[in-house]
Amino acid sequence: MPRRSSRSYLIPHVLRNLGAGRSTVRYPFGPLEIPPSFRGRVEVDIERCVGCGLCARDCPTGCLEVERLPGGGVRVAHRYD
Repeated sequence: MPRRSSRSYLIPHVLRNLGAGRSTVRYPFGPLEIPPSFRGRVEVDIERCVGCGLCARDCPTGCLEVERLPGGGVRVAHRYD
């Protein structure tokens, strides 16, 4: 079977689908479905923070950073860039 050129394939395909209407739906068409693994919005309770750094280590987006301060204190920084 001889191979068809891309133009001889493309033109009939375009003409067939030209009047077919939309093939996509505007987003958001409805409310987002929350996946079952979603455990809520992440919040850091500074009053309970012991400065271990586990939150920064486990943050999937890398937006948390624990900075050790002179004198033994810690500062939790949130980066949203």
